[in-house]
Amino acid sequence: MVLALVLVLTVPAVPSAAHPYVFVDAGVEFVRDDQTDLIGIRITWTFDRLTSLFLIEEHGLNPDRDGRLEPKEALAFAKKFVDWDEDFEGDAGTSQNEGL
Repeated sequence: MVLALVLVLTVPAVPSAAHPYVFVDAGVEFVRDDQTDLIGIRITWTFDRLTSLFLIEEHGLNPDRDGRLEPKEALAFAKKFVDWDEDFEGDAGTSQNEGL
C-alpha cells in the first residue's frame, strides 16, 4: 500500500490527449416540383447531443440559457455552418450530364 502511494505521488503528471469525436447524421433530399423537375436540394445535419451542447455554449447561441433554442437562436446556430467564407467553395450544387 505504501509502495503504491509512493509511486502515485512520484510519477510525473502527464497531460492526457483525447481525439474529439463528432457524430453527425447527415441526409440529402432532392426537392422536385409538380412536373418532377429538380428545384432544390435539402441537406440536413443532426449533431449528437454533446457536440450540440458544446457548439451552442461555445458560440453563445442560447443567451437565456433555458436549454431550448428559439427560432432566432436556431437560425444563428445554422448560419455558423452554412455561411462559408468567400474563398471556400463548400456549397452543394447540381449539374446535368457532367462527368457521367
